[in-house]
Amino acid sequence: MEDPRLTALDLIRQDKNYLDELWLNYWANGGSVGSAEFEVYLHGLTQCDSFDLQILRWAIDDTTSLARDDGISRETVYQYLRPGTLP
Repeated sequence: MEDPRLTALDLIRQDKNYLDELWLNYWANGGSVGSAEFEVYLHGLTQCDSFDLQILRWAIDDTTSLARDDGISRETVYQYLRPGTLP
């Protein structure tokens, strides 16, 4: 199975807004890396265990399925994932 960090980095290369979305979903699923260290974690510069990688897989699934399942744009999803934008 591919390292989910590589998948996350591919998403971020497509659109830098994915960094915040991925971290929020990672954190919501129980991830242990704070927002400031998340990008460093994705580049493999810090250690992670297999469960942390599974949490990242869930975060990727959550992030990519929000727009796909509901037929809404990724920009709309991002709007609601930014702090302070929930109705």
